[in-house]
Amino acid sequence: MKEPRWHLPAARPASRAAALLPRYVALFAALILALMALPRGARAADTATAQALFDDAKKLMAAGKYAEACPKLEESQSLAPGLGTQLNLALCYENLGRTASAWSLYLEVAGGARAANQLDREKVARQQAAALEGKLSCLTITVSEPPEGIEVKRDGKPIGRVQWARPSRYF
Repeated sequence: MKEPRWHLPAARPASRAAALLPRYVALFAALILALMALPRGARAADTATAQALFDDAKKLMAAGKYAEACPKLEESQSLAPGLGTQLNLALCYENLGRTASAWSLYLEVAGGARAANQLDREKVARQQAAALEGKLSCLTITVSEPPEGIEVKRDGKPIGRVQWARPSRYF
């Protein structure tokens, strides 16, 4: 009896897609590199603009023109976030009488400074926030027997029922 012969299938010619795969990979890599380069340039321009806005705002604050300085600091912060800008923005808000905004921003700065191990900045921010505590207003909403379907909202967003009986320092 003859032994069966095993035949391996003949090698198939590579498909067109397989032949183009290295080109696709190279094109994809080039695209990724190009996209990575774009934000760097944009970031550099944003940082320069943010610094110019910050510098302008500091001059305005020194002149007591807080209403003009705050928008510049807000824009600077949106372009290139930084604890120093936030701290100055909190000071600007405080001088405009936006006590609650200043207080919450001081606390944000304190948390960020702690995370960044900037203990002196954290201390200053916490001291500033503490100094504003007595000037804050609190609002308590009491809903004793809420009718079915009632909804309490803050800034257009529903507040959960567990918060209704809890005094809040939200502004």
